Amino acid sequence: MEIFRTYDIRGFCGKDLNETVAYKIGRAFVLFLKCKQVCIGRDMRSTSPELFNGLAKGITDQGADVVDIGLASTDMLYFAVAHNDFESGIMITASHCGKELNGMKLTRKKGVPVSGGSGMEEIKEIYDKYSTDFISMVENNFPSPENEKGKVIVKENVLTDFVDNAKQFVDISQIKPLKVVCDAGNGMAGFTLPKLFEGLPITLIPLYFELDGNFPNHEANPLIPEFREDIVAKIREENADLGIMYDGDSDRIAFFDETGHYIQSDLLLGFIIDKLFTEHQGKTVVYDLRCSWYVKDMIARHGLKGILSKVGYANIKPLMKENNSVIGSEMSGHFFWPIDQGNNENTLVTTLVMLEILSKENKKMSELFAETKNYFLSGEVNFKVKDKNVVIEKLKEKYHDGEQLELDGISVKYEHWHFNVRESQNDPVLRLVLETKSKALLDEKFEELKKIIES
Repeated sequence: MEIFRTYDIRGFCGKDLNETVAYKIGRAFVLFLKCKQVCIGRDMRSTSPELFNGLAKGITDQGADVVDIGLASTDMLYFAVAHNDFESGIMITASHCGKELNGMKLTRKKGVPVSGGSGMEEIKEIYDKYSTDFISMVENNFPSPENEKGKVIVKENVLTDFVDNAKQFVDISQIKPLKVVCDAGNGMAGFTLPKLFEGLPITLIPLYFELDGNFPNHEANPLIPEFREDIVAKIREENADLGIMYDGDSDRIAFFDETGHYIQSDLLLGFIIDKLFTEHQGKTVVYDLRCSWYVKDMIARHGLKGILSKVGYANIKPLMKENNSVIGSEMSGHFFWPIDQGNNENTLVTTLVMLEILSKENKKMSELFAETKNYFLSGEVNFKVKDKNVVIEKLKEKYHDGEQLELDGISVKYEHWHFNVRESQNDPVLRLVLETKSKALLDEKFEELKKIIES
């Protein structure tokens, strides 16, 4: 497995990624950024301490200090980097992936991503240049640091600061008693949420808050329907007001209404725009090109300006900074907020914002989202194909009379329907998203596209 990927570093533990590999990544990271300080957080996976040890040794051997914040969610690591003005950061995690994998997400100051096109290739080049087939981390041919060996500094109370900062984003006094089911999937939300809910008038019904990188109940990925079954059942059993689900490193979030209905994240973005940004005329919102027409309609309703982005947090964050955006989001459940001069994911802020909105509206969640029933969505559907480029070209030719955009894969728009087909950066599949103005048209066009993609 190629561990240097578009958005992160990821590999199978013991095979692609181990303490020695982490050591070399640490040295390459410092050499590329020429930084003197790297903040590191890690998730609950059993291999994360081993990777931290290798990474920290590599960083300090290359002359930079390590700021160790210990166990953290990815959004907590981004917060620590931005809030404390650290030079850079690395989060040890494989996000929503299974127990066999681990990895790293890399950032500059303020949580600015180091990814494909913004440094990942250069780090890989340095890694390859100075790596040998050694086993011992002591034997290497990396250049000696210009200054003394770095040290490891333990940074405490980051979780408290993270929660306190998130609570400043809303009016806590407006939050009313609500019954909320939260599914952490044995991931890092089980670490951050208990602190967040302290002092709130919320009846919290926790599901799988025990930190366990073996994911004994289900993988922590809200996008997979079968992994939602437990939270849906618990919402109905408890007559809860809503449900919230988080992925493994807790930088993605999903919401469910009181009936257990899953609310697609682009619809959630449109809802937040409609309720939170009614007096922000002229301000910008960045959203990925898969998002529903509902997002565009809510942006237009309130005189905002929409900025269309390629899929991926590494694409959305720079656009937010460039356009001074009030919010950014992608359909996979990432919500980006302009906090501490950064534009980073923050599931705690997203959680509190929704609790405040629901409290103020004083209606059932299903009632508040009734307007979205006029939008007919396929969700994101994956297809394994032999030749992705051939499929893309077929779609371009078939739908040549539509309004085409090649920002990310192929997007085609007609008056009553539109779709996007793109290659996944994480998995060997093509992903389809389709939206229409009627259920019958959705069924018709889905079967039509499916036949072309699979042929």
